Amino acid sequence: MLGCPDVSDDGIISDDPNAYNYIPTVETWNALYRAYHATVDPNNEFLTATEYQNSWKVPIEVKYRRPEGRGVYAKEFIPKGTLVWSSTSRNTATFESSHDRREFIKYLIEDPKTRYLACDAQMWFDVVRSPDKTFYICQTFDEAVLLNTVAGEKSNDQINIEPQSMSLSADNPDYDENDCYGNDHYFTLRDIQAGEQFRIKY
Repeated sequence: MLGCPDVSDDGIISDDPNAYNYIPTVETWNALYRAYHATVDPNNEFLTATEYQNSWKVPIEVKYRRPEGRGVYAKEFIPKGTLVWSSTSRNTATFESSHDRREFIKYLIEDPKTRYLACDAQMWFDVVRSPDKTFYICQTFDEAVLLNTVAGEKSNDQINIEPQSMSLSADNPDYDENDCYGNDHYFTLRDIQAGEQFRIKY
């Protein structure tokens, strides 16, 4: 329906040189927040933020490089075991139904200023199951959605961060039982050099 450029399972974009080549800004994420609250959660029942929330614990930079497109890069040396990103219910939009998702995408398409975001929004989401076995569609509105993985025999050598959940520890200051993502946190698996791309194990 949208005619979006293809992206393979391992993150390689199509032959279109202009596919997904823009670098998101704070205004990009704010536009997604506005679309979400306008269509899905106007009364903010999920307590989702209304503007960009910086959930990164280390300095990062988003770059575009072919063939895999955009990625998140470290701006300084980061030691092994460092917490680099934390999710919260504030920066994660919750969709309770596919209808809500369609209304959200439709809103982006119908506004000429946000139409370019519709294809990205189609990719930047996960389906998760809560402890009560309810399924939700979750979408984080920050640079974490641009984290790439890597496939193949050497993938374990290149993956340098992984998600860990802290939600079992209620006394943890980052604990949030209402978090759509189960309160995931990304930690480094090894030392990461300045300029190195973060690659996550999904």
